[in-house]
Amino acid sequence: MDGLETPTSPSGQAQPLDDLRWLLELAQEAGLAELEVVDVDSGFEARIVTGLPVAARNPTTTETAPAEAPAIPEGAWVVTSPLDGIFYRAKTPNDPPFVEVGEQVKKGETVCIVEVFKLVNNVEASCRGTVHAILVENEQEVKRDQPLMYIVPTPGPAL
Repeated sequence: MDGLETPTSPSGQAQPLDDLRWLLELAQEAGLAELEVVDVDSGFEARIVTGLPVAARNPTTTETAPAEAPAIPEGAWVVTSPLDGIFYRAKTPNDPPFVEVGEQVKKGETVCIVEVFKLVNNVEASCRGTVHAILVENEQEVKRDQPLMYIVPTPGPAL
């Protein structure tokens, strides 16, 4: 081994070092500065610092002044990110976007995805309506609860 001991949980169970290395690699690939690991079964907890500075989290994105967000129309529903990750408007780069401004959406329809650690999370419309604004760019890093788009509900049942 390379001088590292296999960590153990409070209950004394060994926590495989390979699992921790794998998590560190995922964190580095995702550009995370740190990652907290909790194994609820064993009670093992660890905080992994990748060594990446915060500015290196998304090297393809340049720092710019935030654009002024469009005003929220009265009665609009705000679609927010379910977690920290990368926002995508389409399933793949070759696919058309899930939605465009001005399009009608149904309740439960996928309007975008947020990817975390190579896991894709569908973000669905919570009402039937018209997409009023898309607030983030494709492939932009987003934070949990960050507004992604506005949907103006269509009167009538939320089908």
